[in-house]
Amino acid sequence: MTAKPLFSGQFSLRDQIQRAAVSISNNIAEGFERGTTAELLTFLYIARGSAGEVRSMLCLPEVLYLNDSRGLRISNLRSQI
Repeated sequence: MTAKPLFSGQFSLRDQIQRAAVSISNNIAEGFERGTTAELLTFLYIARGSAGEVRSMLCLPEVLYLNDSRGLRISNLRSQI
């Protein structure tokens, strides 16, 4: 998603979104590998926080491009996340 022209020129935002998105799956995997339900739940909550971070970061470009077709595409992406 962040490789598309939608995020051209938004390098730091794009990079932060990518890091947070990767963090989601990494935390789920790490929690699962820990082997206990308590640790899995902890890491699932951390992954949930990262998903919230991605949604939050998608609010900024949505507002910046409000009168642009990119704003609608970002709004749709945020809904999917």
